[in-house]
Amino acid sequence: VKQQQVEVDWYGQPKSVDAWDFSLEGMGCQMGLREVPQLERCLRGSWVVVLGASQSAVWAVQLANELMPGAFDSLRDGYVTDGVHHLLLDIVIQDGRILHKKVVFNGDLDGVKHENYNLHSVETDREVLPVAYANLAKGPQYNGKQIRITNLLAEWWDEVDLGLMAIKATSKGWESAKVFPLAAVGLWYGYAVGCYKPWCATRPSIAGHPREEVVDKYVEGMKATLDLMKDFC
Repeated sequence: VKQQQVEVDWYGQPKSVDAWDFSLEGMGCQMGLREVPQLERCLRGSWVVVLGASQSAVWAVQLANELMPGAFDSLRDGYVTDGVHHLLLDIVIQDGRILHKKVVFNGDLDGVKHENYNLHSVETDREVLPVAYANLAKGPQYNGKQIRITNLLAEWWDEVDLGLMAIKATSKGWESAKVFPLAAVGLWYGYAVGCYKPWCATRPSIAGHPREEVVDKYVEGMKATLDLMKDFC
């Protein structure tokens, strides 16, 4: 089913807005596919926060570039979505303009150096990540009309906790925004079970432990993070 509406764009010109609603016959399932103008209207006044490793960065970049083509460009902006070194991607969009953009990447853009060993130990994270996440305070004053999209690096659940605390601590009116946190954590716990090479041993304290023990640590960390997420419900 395709529904068509007539709206005006940011410049007051008429535009068509297409909305696709897909239904599976006899299954009782339905999925709506919205195009950019509807996404803009839906997300206006919202802060979408994606916490995770490489895939989460890709999701955040795709969403930003869907709303504002070319908003993020890894070559131009100097980062790689490697799941290790890109610590923060943050952008604020309003009325077809980028009001603010900040990228924090502490790796090697040429990919020659792979100094990942112990890079995300609990101790290192507590020292490095809050400094990176403090860049959230550089965003503009919230006015209820912007769309903010943020990616914070998190390979492990305790890193998600640090990110959520940084979000809650961000002022300039953003505490009144509609905040939607999404956490995608899991792959690096899998690496901990079966990968012992320097590039994947970002937290060697957990590497090589029995699978059941790693799963227990995953579940324990997830439960603690869900408690923090209750504040955003």
